Amino acid sequence: MQYEVYLDVLFLENMMMDFLILLAVKKVFPCSATYGSLLAGSFTGSLLTCAILFFPCPVWTRYILLFFLVNSCMTVIVYGGRPVQQQTTQVPPLQSARTPQSKVKEQSIKIPDFFKK
Repeated sequence: MQYEVYLDVLFLENMMMDFLILLAVKKVFPCSATYGSLLAGSFTGSLLTCAILFFPCPVWTRYILLFFLVNSCMTVIVYGGRPVQQQTTQVPPLQSARTPQSKVKEQSIKIPDFFKK
């Protein structure tokens, strides 16, 4: 069985997914990464992934390169290798969703007679 893999489709799909993952990380952990750095990181990740997949090498080498080299290069390009304290922005503390006990009013619930025994 032979598969046809189109390099342009693989590159663009991988670049789009890398960009969405990096964007989700940026939203979850607020940092100073710009959209340009996200695009550069996803472009590099996609380029390295296509290069690794099309050069003949053992499968275990491919996995090591894909999981460690590509991901490390993407994060260094996007976040610049700075410590977390330097790249995160100030996030305001979360507001409590609970109502303070002083504002809670006593409410009595009238139970209908047919529920009483």
